[in-house]
This record gives sequence, structure tokens and C-alpha cells, in this order.
Amino acid sequence: MGLFKKKKKTESSGNATVLTVAEIKEETPDSISIGFQVPDAEKSNFVFVAGQYLTLIADIDGVEVRRSYSICGGEQDALLRIGVKRVKDGRMSNYLPNTLKIGDAVNVMYPAGNFRLEDGSKSYVAFAAGSGITPVLSQIKKTANDGGSYRLFYGNNSEESTMFKQELDALSNDHISVGYSYTSKGDSRFTEATVSAILKENSELLKADAFYLCGPQEMIENAKAAITSFGVAPEKIHFELFVAALPEDKKSKKKKAGKSKGAVPATVVLDGESILLSIDPKGDSILDQLLDKGYDAPYSCKGAVCSTCKAKVLEGSARLDANFSLSDKELEEGYILTCQAHPTSDTITVDYDQL
Repeated sequence: MGLFKKKKKTESSGNATVLTVAEIKEETPDSISIGFQVPDAEKSNFVFVAGQYLTLIADIDGVEVRRSYSICGGEQDALLRIGVKRVKDGRMSNYLPNTLKIGDAVNVMYPAGNFRLEDGSKSYVAFAAGSGITPVLSQIKKTANDGGSYRLFYGNNSEESTMFKQELDALSNDHISVGYSYTSKGDSRFTEATVSAILKENSELLKADAFYLCGPQEMIENAKAAITSFGVAPEKIHFELFVAALPEDKKSKKKKAGKSKGAVPATVVLDGESILLSIDPKGDSILDQLLDKGYDAPYSCKGAVCSTCKAKVLEGSARLDANFSLSDKELEEGYILTCQAHPTSDTITVDYDQL
């Protein structure tokens, strides 16, 4: 039996299965890549788009922990690979390199995520920092296979801490290029001024079909501000934050104060079933109230970052405590992050299946 136990709750949800660890490779002193063997019966469920992620589920000290890790492999690779970098006090990011062994069974949710290459596009520019390279590497492999062009600017503390450098160098050619930036000043490696200078010196980059930003929030905000200052349309800029989820104590206390006098009736569509229940608008998030009632709603980070808990409001309305992943278009279409959502209407219908 593997170290990662499959729970009945996950078995019944229909969106996860057990995969076997076939490869573990040290990428840097503080990061690894993990290759999973996908059984033939599950291959159709694990077809992914470059830029997507997997959510791993593990029992750590008696507590179920879920974390999302981006796929770093190509779509045709024999193994399904993810990258994992240690994070200070990170429960899963330290548990995996310390505990995982070849042959272990891991509970893995099906691929998800919207950080994907645009259909019909051929030229891309990306800014990534640290482990933010993981989904970008998958995108580069896809672009190289399709004959497109990809310009990457990649920041790290040092060459030794640069994940996937050998793979990136091997992929580099006339159409795939990587510019490395090394500094020990963390997020300041890509300030707004730095990104602006890069774009000014390489004005042809502004003709790219799409821009991709992946890393800490400050870096993404800096790069986005610089790119839009050159007149690039915001809808051409895609981003994915690589940050730690909100601490559990902050999540649990965030909405405890001020319980409402009455809950509102809610309908939640999940895995083809309509669930009727009551949701307290001033209590915990819609997701947490579903979980407390025993329903296996999808989630991972609970920090407004990964969008695993994304759902669509079909009736009524809701507010979000935070949002680091949904686009303005998705918000306009009625999508919410249920880990951050609270009803603002007298009744609400939320659909997890309309994605």
C-alpha cells in the first residue's frame, strides 16, 4: 500500500483516481519532478492541455491535504510529470520530497486549469519566476512541437536554483529562446521598470499573440502593468499565481464572526446531481459549508488561486472574499470561486458541472 491513501470520499466523486509514482528526479536542491504512470483505463481522463495542473490528495498526520502542481511534461510524454518546489512551512511541498518513493500510490484529481495557450495563436512571450516555470515548460514543449515561437524571460535566485534549466536549454532554437535573470532580491527580479526595459529593447515582442505570466503576485502585477503600458490589450495577458494558500486558521476565522439570523435556500449541482441545502451568507464560504455537510465538492488551495473550486451561479448572486484566478470575462459570465463565495441573494443556484 502506498503512503497516499485513497479515501471513499474521493472514490465517489468521479474526478480523481490513484496513480503510481514511476519516476522521481531532483531538479534543484529544493525541487523535484514526479512522473506518474497513468493506467490505460484512465488515460482519457488525464488528457491535458499545456499549462494545466494536477491536484494531489494526501493524508498528512491524519489530515487530508490537497495541493495543486502544474504539469511540466509534453502532451505525448510516456509519464505524466509535475514539478514540486519546497515552500517554507509547506505541508505538501515538504511531505512529497521527504516521503514519496517509486511505486507509491497517489490520489490525483484530473487535470484542470485555464492557463492554456490560445487557440490559433503561434507566438508567445512569457515572464516566469521560480517554480512558475512549471506550466510554462509544458507550453514551450507544445509550441516547439507545433512549430510556433516562444520567448521566455525566467528569473531565479541563482543558476543552481533554476528548475528545468537543462530541458530549457535543450529546447532552445531559432524559435524558442530563454533569457535567464539571477538575483537574490526575490520578486524584485522583474520590476515594472525591468519588464518595460526588456520590451523597449525588444519591441518585436509586443507583436506576440499572447503573453503569459507565472510566479508570485508582485511579479505578475509588475509585468502586467509594464505590458499594458505599451498598449497591449489586457485580454492578451494570461497569468497564474504561484503563492502559498491562505493559512488554515485565517480561513476558518475569516467569516465566523457575525452569524446571520437565517440561512438562504441553495441548490448546488455537483456530478450531475442537484443538492438542496441551506447556506449561511455570513458563515464560511459556500465550499466550506458544503464540505461541512459531507459533500465532496472539488477544491485544492482554498486560497483563491488554483480555481479548482470554480462553479457557475445560475440563479442569484454571490460575493468573493478574494480572487486571484478568474478573469473579468469569467466573472461577467457568472463564475465564482466557491472557496471565497458567500450568497448575496435570497436564494442561489450554483453549478459545478458547467465549466
